[in-house]
Amino acid sequence: MIRRSEASLRPEARGPRPEARAEGAFTIIEMMVVIGIIGLLMGAAIFSVRSVTKADLRSAASRTAATFRFAFDRATMTGNTIRVAMDFDKGQIWLEMSKGRVAVRKGSEQHHTTNADEAKDPDADDDDNPKSSPLGGLGLGGAKGSAAAGGDDDDSGGLFGIDTAKLKAQYERDLAPAARPKVLFKPIKKKKLKFAKNISFATVMTPRMLDPQKKGIGYVYFFPQGHSEQAIVHLSTADGEDYYSVVLHPLTGRTKVYGCKVTIPSDYGDNDPDARRRRRRKRKSLCEED
Repeated sequence: MIRRSEASLRPEARGPRPEARAEGAFTIIEMMVVIGIIGLLMGAAIFSVRSVTKADLRSAASRTAATFRFAFDRATMTGNTIRVAMDFDKGQIWLEMSKGRVAVRKGSEQHHTTNADEAKDPDADDDDNPKSSPLGGLGLGGAKGSAAAGGDDDDSGGLFGIDTAKLKAQYERDLAPAARPKVLFKPIKKKKLKFAKNISFATVMTPRMLDPQKKGIGYVYFFPQGHSEQAIVHLSTADGEDYYSVVLHPLTGRTKVYGCKVTIPSDYGDNDPDARRRRRRKRKSLCEED
């Protein structure tokens, strides 16, 4: 066996030593691997958050549809008008009921629950419309200086102590058309249904509206005769990337949930069969294209 000489084992004998790599440094390949791992983790996190957000949106649409069905059944069974209120800013939905007769007006603005006039008890006495007195407005002895009190006659007391001004005012009120009772809506439950923080209502559209409502509080009415307003409700995420829609049928109270933003026809609410056929031929897809 040939033994190597000691000189061959020395570092000097092997030639100049290559420069050693600095301690703690990364090569380009190692950096690319680390960046790739970070990108995969970030993509997985974004996909997970996106999935949770879309699940919250789908849940909110399903709960809205369930609220519509409950309101339809409640109005039919109780014989009262029910309306579903939807708050665009807070992402809340709740039910309100009115025992009086309700006439829905044209436009998005309707009866406000917080209105002082509507919150007033309809059975309370109205100072502007006092009840008739037993003597039909004949204020005998009620005026100072009246003849019945032994004083001189004057205009305030009227002849023989009759308050002519009050009698005239009551006569004019009797000739005026009967005042319509004020509509009073009260929440059925104090607790309101609130969606996830990143979910809210985007638009509410019914045939009585001229344009889709996008702010404030939107209402959909359900009547005791077994029908409701036709309605299309859009729900969206905070960034407006994803949409779900709830479509309400007015005669049956059935609701359908779509995982997109359903197109609102320009002649929405026109139930003419020819108009429906024209809409079906014109519409290529039920959902709006991005």
